[in-house]
Amino acid sequence: MQCKVCKCEMRITNGKIVTEGDNSPDTPTKVYRELEYRCRAKQCPEYDKVQAVQRVELT
Repeated sequence: MQCKVCKCEMRITNGKIVTEGDNSPDTPTKVYRELEYRCRAKQCPEYDKVQAVQRVELT
């Protein structure tokens, strides 16, 4: 992914595991990895701010 301001390639700075549908035995449980993307260009005004969050389903 690219920064919306400077178009530099962003970096993944944080990742966590998120579950969905885990509270009821009637619904299927889905597991996701949630990734935060931040700009890595020090000159950019959006440097080191979370610009995007992406959820990737783990199968």
